[in-house]
Amino acid sequence: MALASLPGTGRRLDSGVSAEGLWQKCVHEGRRAHRQAHYAEAEKHFNAALQEAESFGPLDPRLPVSLNDLGEFNQAQGKLTEAEKLLRTALAIRQQVLGPEHPTVAESLNNFAALRAAQGNYAEAEPLYRWALEVEEKALGQADPSVAATLNNLALLCKALGRYGDAELAFRRALVIWQQCLGPEHAHVATSLNNLAALYYTQGKPTEAEPFYHQALAIKEKALGPQHPEVATILNNLGELYRGQGKLAKRKHSTCRFSPSMRKPWGRSIPTWHQTFIIWLCFTTPGGAMPGRSRYTDVPWPFGRKALLHTTRTWLPSSGIWGNCTVTRALTPRQNCSTGELWPWTRSCWGLIIRKWRLT
Repeated sequence: MALASLPGTGRRLDSGVSAEGLWQKCVHEGRRAHRQAHYAEAEKHFNAALQEAESFGPLDPRLPVSLNDLGEFNQAQGKLTEAEKLLRTALAIRQQVLGPEHPTVAESLNNFAALRAAQGNYAEAEPLYRWALEVEEKALGQADPSVAATLNNLALLCKALGRYGDAELAFRRALVIWQQCLGPEHAHVATSLNNLAALYYTQGKPTEAEPFYHQALAIKEKALGPQHPEVATILNNLGELYRGQGKLAKRKHSTCRFSPSMRKPWGRSIPTWHQTFIIWLCFTTPGGAMPGRSRYTDVPWPFGRKALLHTTRTWLPSSGIWGNCTVTRALTPRQNCSTGELWPWTRSCWGLIIRKWRLT
């Protein structure tokens, strides 16, 4: 999220802090909290920044910055309808004020394409990504970190469409750019390594995937700390890889490390809590938790119950977790059935767990 050079307004608040200074502080604090997975705090700062930006005028360049930040945040939380309104408005303002070939217009195109991909509208997402890439390469050159970010997103789309060759080329190009521009130990480099590993794993190449996962894990732990959600994601990916290879001891080590990292320091605010219980269920239930022969006695219930309670009270009513099939996507690799066939069982499994703990 690039922050443009913006003019000050001269307006000052009663506290003596300029409106420009307050806006910049809210933007900075919101992004910091978002990076650190302090989601409630990030949302508060992003909303405050947007409120302040709106006071600068409807075409002020600070307004699309705040619209974009809050839109990306809402998308990450699964609030796609709210995110679309914000990102669409940010794109329209930037196109009107800055022209269609400005780099920040490309940023908005990239973000709007990512939203379309999250909505499953791949046909609309791909031309937006390519448009953003063309603008960025023309304005910034072919070796800019913004180009790498768009390449990474385009590669994820190609992977989802089964175009693995195109995905690998884009992932590798993004990796080289980030390594050259940001250094080999930057978190974005780890993101590329993790995505490359996931691509190889999807293609049935676990031996090629494993070293990339380990490199990504080492970088993320050093850059973000061992308890960051992105570290947990890589640990989960490693656990799935080991499970597929039958390396049970390594799998349990990965998933055991994964669980505590979701407990602290973010507590109730972390949106991936709802996945944690299901991942444990998949790893510990014999046969991948197939219908009709599920056994819940192997699940670490003290942790699973806490994750389940968090999901029920915090995320299930507000974020549409089940509607976007996050859990279905987590379970699908473990069964030879389609999403439609799996969904009724996932819903039934949820009901059984709730009844077991008398949560209803």
